[in-house]
Amino acid sequence: MTTPKTPEMPETVPVKGLQCGDCAIGRASGAGAGQFCPFIVRQHPRGAFLCNAGAPADYVWLIKEGVVGLGRSPGDVDQLEAIRLPGGYIGLECLVRDSYLCTARALTRVTLCGATREGFQRWLRQTDERVGVVLEAALSDPLLVEMVQLQGGLP
Repeated sequence: MTTPKTPEMPETVPVKGLQCGDCAIGRASGAGAGQFCPFIVRQHPRGAFLCNAGAPADYVWLIKEGVVGLGRSPGDVDQLEAIRLPGGYIGLECLVRDSYLCTARALTRVTLCGATREGFQRWLRQTDERVGVVLEAALSDPLLVEMVQLQGGLP
């Protein structure tokens, strides 16, 4: 069996009007105060596949604008398992797994802020060590992960 591949990421498209300090990641990073935010803004057209179930989990995304559908089959989201709206994340499993659990597809034109797995992990290590320890424990708990998936994501 071959491992599904994540579609090639399109070139970064500048997005006017969105500021790094507008979201929780940007604010926690100190964006706007001269600090680094690990996320880069990208836009994707409606229908674009963002990642495939079983493909290497190399990125995590925060949805800034638009709607993303999640399904369990590689290259197919006709059977939607969940929907992510602005403020939701895609690919957080990259923190504890080597492959994506779901296939994600843009149901509308979407604006995402994305970071590489390594960049996001490096950013997390800069936060309070206690928070990182608890986060890693929560994300590696199979029951908690399954409950989060069934409920359609983190609150």
